[in-house]
Amino acid sequence: MLILTACAAPNGPRALRSYMQTKEFSPPRPDRIEHCRAYGCAIHENFALSAADRTALDRIFAGNDSPAREREAVARAVGLMERIAGAKTGSARDRRGTFVETGPGQTDCADESANTTLALLLFQREGWLKYHDPAAPELRYPLFGGGWWVHETAVMREKKTGQFYAVDSWFRDNGRNADIVPLALWRDGWRPPDLKGVSL
Repeated sequence: MLILTACAAPNGPRALRSYMQTKEFSPPRPDRIEHCRAYGCAIHENFALSAADRTALDRIFAGNDSPAREREAVARAVGLMERIAGAKTGSARDRRGTFVETGPGQTDCADESANTTLALLLFQREGWLKYHDPAAPELRYPLFGGGWWVHETAVMREKKTGQFYAVDSWFRDNGRNADIVPLALWRDGWRPPDLKGVSL
């Protein structure tokens, strides 16, 4: 019953603030963005965006004129943030999932959801998000769609409809576009169709 209650808990600004406080994250700025790796945020490092990085992100979000277009832009921008961070923090060779490879440069879903949440907050701060707000990460559980393990994803909420979307970068190698799907579908055990049966 507690698990079901946790899954149904409202996700809004208060939940996001609580998540940031629990993780002891500072609000991201272009000159100071926290980055997690080594499973469960065991290693925290900071990195900064260069002028060229900001220009590249500006280009991704240019022409952002609908919620659907914005989700496509966010998927690409999360991938770019991973490439930027990877080159500066030692996670450039991070492989998909949790168990494909191990080591301090690898990330699990807790790391990925934290890094993506911080990226979403940065996108909001810089005015790149028009149609969505960042939300707190969400969990799914083995008995309710999570396969053999608890799984966590970053989340954003479409402003007009109130619909929540999973922004999951865990399924892909470092620097690939994030997968964005309705959170309800993700909770039911969604994984990318091209990775059905693939070890993660």
